[in-house]
Formats: sequence, C-alpha cells, structure tokens
Amino acid sequence: MTTPLDRQSLLRALEELRSEELLDDESQAAVREKLLPLLAKPSESHASAKPEATTRPNILVAFLTTMGAILIGAGLISFAAVNWDGMHRFTRLAWIGGGLLLLQGGGRAVAGRAPLAGNALCAAGVLATGAAIGLISEIYQIQAETPVAMLFIWWAVNLPVLVLVRSSLVALIMSGLFAAWWLAWTGDYLQGLPGGADLGPGGSSGDESVGFLTAGFLGALLVALGYRFGRGNQSQAGVGSCAHLAAPLRLVGFLLALVPAFALGFEDWAGHHGGDLALALWLPAALTAGLAFILLALPGAGVRPLPALLLFINAVLLLGQQYLPADVHYLGNALMLVALPALVALGVRYRDTLPINLSVGWFLIVVIARFFEHLSNNLGGSLA
Repeated sequence: MTTPLDRQSLLRALEELRSEELLDDESQAAVREKLLPLLAKPSESHASAKPEATTRPNILVAFLTTMGAILIGAGLISFAAVNWDGMHRFTRLAWIGGGLLLLQGGGRAVAGRAPLAGNALCAAGVLATGAAIGLISEIYQIQAETPVAMLFIWWAVNLPVLVLVRSSLVALIMSGLFAAWWLAWTGDYLQGLPGGADLGPGGSSGDESVGFLTAGFLGALLVALGYRFGRGNQSQAGVGSCAHLAAPLRLVGFLLALVPAFALGFEDWAGHHGGDLALALWLPAALTAGLAFILLALPGAGVRPLPALLLFINAVLLLGQQYLPADVHYLGNALMLVALPALVALGVRYRDTLPINLSVGWFLIVVIARFFEHLSNNLGGSLA
C-alpha cells in the first residue's frame, strides 16, 4: 500500500529538487503555495481514515438485503396475482404504483448504508416500470401497434430516476432501453415506407442492412457520449455529475458499433441483402451517423479516436453495402480484423480496459459464429 503524502514529505521533496537545481527558489515557493493547502494535517488524515474504511459497502449485507427485497416483492406479486381478477381497477393501479414506489423509495432509503442493495432495488424498479406499463395497458385495453411507444414511455418515465439515483446499473439499463427504442423506431420507419420493408432474413428489399448500420452508428454515438460524460470533462461544472453514465454508454456503444462488420461479414447476408437501395431507406442510418459526427466535432470531447474509429468503420461499410454489395462481406471481415486490434491498442494507449475486454469478447463471438457457419455449410444449410 502506498504511503499517503504528508506536509513534511512534500517539503523535503521540494528542498531536494531545489538542491539538485531542478527548481529555483521562486518555483519552489509557487509549488509549495499551491500544494500545501491540499494536504491535510497528520491528525486530520488519521481521523478521516477510519470513517472511510467503515463506509465501504458490505457485500454480504447487500446480498442479504437484495434477496430479502426480492422475496418480499415475490410475495406481494403472488398475493396480487391470486386476487387480481377480483380487484377494482383503482385497486390494481394502487398496487402497481405502490410497488414501484416501494422499490424506488426503498432503494433510495438504503442506498446510504448499503449502496449495492440500493442500486439493485432502484434498477429493479426501472425494470418493473416496463411490467407496470404493460399491466396498465391491459387494464385500460390500450394496444400499441409497435413497441416504439412503449419503449419510449418506459425510458422517459425513468429519466428522473436516472438523474436522482446516479447509479451505473440504472444507467446501463437506461442506455439499453434507449438503444432498443431507437432501433425499434428504425424498424417501424422502414416498415412504413412504400412497398413495406421486410427486415427478416431473405427480405425482398434487402434493407435489413440499414438496421445493422443504424445499430453501428448508434454505437459510435453512444461511445462518443460516454467519453464526453467521462474523464475528459470531469473538470467542467455540471458535467462531472453525469460521470456515472460514462461506462454504461460506452459498454452498450461498443457492443452495437461492431454489429454491421460482424453481420455483413457473412457471405450469405452480403449475397442476399443490400445494394441498389432507395435513399429514403438510409435515413435512420444517416441521421444517427450525423448525430455521432456532430458530437465528435463539438469541442470538449474526451477521447475522440475510439468513437471516430467506429464511425469510420461503419461509414465505409455503408458505402460498400450501397455500391459494392457483392464484395461487402470481404470488406466486413477486413474491417473486423482491423477494428479488434485497433481497439485493443487504443484501449492500452488511453488506459481504458473496456474496449480491450469487449474486443476479446467480439473475437470469441466471431470465432464461434465462423465455426457454426462452417458446420452449417458442411450440412448444406445457410445463414441467410
């Protein structure tokens, strides 16, 4: 364990630097004036060490608290399920609202003493909101033709929780909901175009590639947002409070950003889908790419090369899918081979383990997928 720096050690180090003529008298005085106020006195440092150790979260307590909350919730759900048909409409709404308030209020109440349990309860409340929306729709016989409205309401209703709780787990769920809503909107938009877009395998218009590329550009956008909320802007007022969003945004972003290179790298997909697509089909991908580019161009971004690399890879794939559909699978494989080691190198360069870990994960996914592709081809099957 590294010994904390105290005032005497700092003064001794400054004196040694001055004696070695690495600092002159004026520089030594300036450094001393700046750093000494930042160091606590020995009595203060010893006094603050004990409370810091005692506030460390207890994993066992968090686990027991979480399990207790799950069991209580399961009991309440069982009771409500047994008596659901006999309940009045307003009684059902009271059960739904009370359950959500219990999860969020309980999470906020225990977060101070057991942060892990508090975050778990708040995250459970965010997930339960989706079930609550479904139950309310069933009570009032509200039917949605597409999941876009439900996903957006689910995400929007929990925005206050994201702001108040400041939990990375809640932020991860919210990032996933946002990505799911955007991709669902893409599918809804494509299906609403004249002629009807078929996003399933073997679709007549082959425009599911637009969905892949929209996911890739959305990933670049989320990665750029993650680095903007991360360590690059910690010193700016008001931005450091959003630091809990950085890791979840980057995690979801890195997972989505390489989807096009992975999917379009299969010859079956490239041979049956894409090429000669109407410009209107490219609106979701172009809109997402434009937002990512604008975010990267704005001043004050954190680490630019990582999201810029992902944006470039997907832009090249978009051009290849539009103008070279027969050879886009070669391009997808080549870009994947370039992207994985490049992400590892940039992760090492910026001391960021997330792109390194996800690159390893993507490599394993590619290897497993290629194995099953080889097995399917030997059995006479097809991935398209």
